[in-house]
Amino acid sequence: MSRRFTLYILIGMIVGLLVGYLCNENADPATAKQIAGYFSILTDIFLRLIKMIIGPLVFSTLVVGIVHVGDAA
Repeated sequence: MSRRFTLYILIGMIVGLLVGYLCNENADPATAKQIAGYFSILTDIFLRLIKMIIGPLVFSTLVVGIVHVGDAA
């Protein structure tokens, strides 16, 4: 099961490299800017999801740390 995920990640990385290279080499600046606009939507969604996870993770880590410090006393 984990080998399948590793394979998917490697394939995604290779496809991303190829798409980036082809966009850089073959597209004129106006077309490259338009393509980058499409990817910016995906990057905004990804970054918002990461921010949504980090806040509760930091909060829960602090709360658990404070609770365990109280147990040691």
